[in-house]
This record gives sequence, C-alpha cells and structure tokens, in this order.
Amino acid sequence: HDEKGEWLKITYYDEDGADVSERFRLQTPAQRTAFEQLFIRPHTRTPGIPLRWITAADILAQQALLRHPDFVVARMKGQYWQVREKVFDYEGRFRRAHELRG
Repeated sequence: HDEKGEWLKITYYDEDGADVSERFRLQTPAQRTAFEQLFIRPHTRTPGIPLRWITAADILAQQALLRHPDFVVARMKGQYWQVREKVFDYEGRFRRAHELRG
C-alpha cells in the first residue's frame, strides 16, 4: 500500500536465486480488471471457479489456489526486467526449475 493505493508485487525466482517481479495496482476498476486478466486467469488452478477477492491480503490468503509457471520469460526494458510470457504445463526437453538436476 502506498499513496496511490493498494498494489500487489509477485516475484518469481530461478534456481540460481535471480528474480523478476510483476507489480499490479488494485485501486481502480480498470486496474483490478487488468490484474484479473493478466494474473488471476492464467494462474488459477480451477479455471471454471472464480477466485473471490477484494484486497491483496485476500489473494495472499488463497495462494494455494494459484499455480506457478514452469517458465517465466522476461525482457530488459530500460533498467528493469519486464515479464513477457509465463509458460504453464511445459512438456519438452528442458528441465523445469523445480526438477532436480540429473
């Protein structure tokens, strides 16, 4: 929470400890809709059942209902990394971050 209202920061870490994050403001109806479209919809474990929330604390309390991406693709934009794509349910030749090295 800051002078512009409530916001939520989501941080993704790789196996080497590097991180990239997304921030979503939750003040206006347009910001809340953008958060629903860009974060809630792809991360929900149960697509047919809407996640009920009013505040960022409600989202944190329901973390177990959200899934993490297998890969996060980010691009440097100015001095910061910007998340470009999140890959869920990956099946391919690359090892996912949570899988042990062989």
